[in-house]
Amino acid sequence: MRKLLSLWLMLVAFITAGAAPATPTFSTEDGEATWYYIRFKSHFDFYLTDVGANENVLLKGYDVALADGQQWKVVGESTTSFKLVSKAGRTLVYDGTASRYKASTNETQLYGMHAYSNYWEAYRTEVGDGGNRLTISESAIYGKPFTERGADNDLNKFIFVPVATVVVDYATYQSKLPTLSDEEEPIYYYLALTNGTTHYLKDNGASAKVGLDSSEPYNDKSRQWQFIAVNDEGDFVIRSRSGRYITSFSDSNDGGTAGSQANGRYYLGSASATQADAIVFRFGVGATTSDFEIYRKGDSNYWGFNKRGEEVGVWNVHDDGNKMAAAEAASFDESYN
Repeated sequence: MRKLLSLWLMLVAFITAGAAPATPTFSTEDGEATWYYIRFKSHFDFYLTDVGANENVLLKGYDVALADGQQWKVVGESTTSFKLVSKAGRTLVYDGTASRYKASTNETQLYGMHAYSNYWEAYRTEVGDGGNRLTISESAIYGKPFTERGADNDLNKFIFVPVATVVVDYATYQSKLPTLSDEEEPIYYYLALTNGTTHYLKDNGASAKVGLDSSEPYNDKSRQWQFIAVNDEGDFVIRSRSGRYITSFSDSNDGGTAGSQANGRYYLGSASATQADAIVFRFGVGATTSDFEIYRKGDSNYWGFNKRGEEVGVWNVHDDGNKMAAAEAASFDESYN
């Protein structure tokens, strides 16, 4: 009985400890290499990115054009002594003067890794496992540089992801996006915020705030939306089946102060509003590979559509409340016409 109890306690300890992170395949300086994306825990689309010779490495989303800067090989023989070299041929090093990590053409740096449940943290070998870690600076937002921070922080934690897995993840995300169409041959969608209860976006009428409705839609034309392309770069405007575009945004509405994006709301134009009056939007990567976000083009903060009461406002990029899904009305709704 005592032996069984001991085995049971060992099993519980193993389960609660969590899974160990996968150890990467090590490469040599000049031999055949195994390439990885270094994905940070904060978000599935956060990657360590070499953006140029002797430039600070940055946090970037998956981008085919940046493949040589986003793919890294682990040069060494163990998790206690290795280098990180980008496919562009530059080595990750720490610039102590600037407190930034950069991609160097002539310097070198050795690292070790500490394993946590499902994730690694990296440290420079000269500071040791008890020292500071490679980390995202300030906050987890695209374009941020990397610096150092104390151990056991979510902004430090990462995994090595095989190239093929990253490609599949991004393709999965893209498959969830609505198809852009034009006014002559529209494709209508039910567009919903999906965190918790599904809330469908609703046209509440001319010059009214975009509303939300959680009831099941049955050929509800006020909740059918079209995404109209405005160029070849993926930008679009949003038009309801009633013919109204989302044309304006208030950042001081409902008790908010000027510039307080979180308190703002989206508005629909009048029935006579033209496409030229509409806000131009872009799709963004959502909290998981199964959803997406929508934000205004040129919005440096990437504020995503979010449920603000019974209306549609915005919140910080990658917040779970920004998660959106779209279902083509013609196939989703049996009573569609």
